[in-house]
Amino acid sequence: MDKYDAEIFITHYNKNKIWKTLWKYLNAKESIIRMQTASDLDRPAIEGVIEEIENNFGEYFPDIKKNRGEYDKIKQMIGHMIKKVMLKNNYSWIEYNVRVKNYNYYYTEGKKFNRASRYTNMNKLYD
Repeated sequence: MDKYDAEIFITHYNKNKIWKTLWKYLNAKESIIRMQTASDLDRPAIEGVIEEIENNFGEYFPDIKKNRGEYDKIKQMIGHMIKKVMLKNNYSWIEYNVRVKNYNYYYTEGKKFNRASRYTNMNKLYD
């Protein structure tokens, strides 16, 4: 697993050790397969791991009512992490701001992600 190059998110990444755990989770083989599968179905990559992220890391998000900017930066950092993982695994970014399907249509309170990026397998582009 590569070290995460947080770039503009370095302050947020270093603020809490949990984000290093998230980086490790996103690089796990099962997570990569889930994100690739979502992408192969023309869905945002995060849909493959959204339930685990929200269930296991959601409590570490800042309070949206108290600090919307920090809350949004954490979501952007997670998107940035996913992008790094996908690029490393031969997937290319193709579209942003795609509506994320809720994994539980009856419960939407506390959902962190509404929109995310889609990726495509680079091998598909040349088939």
